[in-house]
Amino acid sequence: MMPEETVQAHLEPRGKVLLPFHWGQFSLSLHGWTEPIERLLAAADRKGAVVATPMIAQPITSGGTLPADDWWRQPESVVTGAKGPAGLVSP
Repeated sequence: MMPEETVQAHLEPRGKVLLPFHWGQFSLSLHGWTEPIERLLAAADRKGAVVATPMIAQPITSGGTLPADDWWRQPESVVTGAKGPAGLVSP
């Protein structure tokens, strides 16, 4: 499923918060490491969907504050533990 289709699939059953996962954990594609989340956020913005973007392995709780930081855009020195595939920081 493409990022834009993911947003649509979230909205059709009237989802409240879209929590994308399985992006950026492994380098299995020819596209850039952050392309899926950037496309998903652009589509969500166009369609008015709410998206949570926790760091990899960051816990979130129901009813708590939704993580919405763009941590993947920050240098590694700013975002401790947020690394791309194989422990590499995405350029």
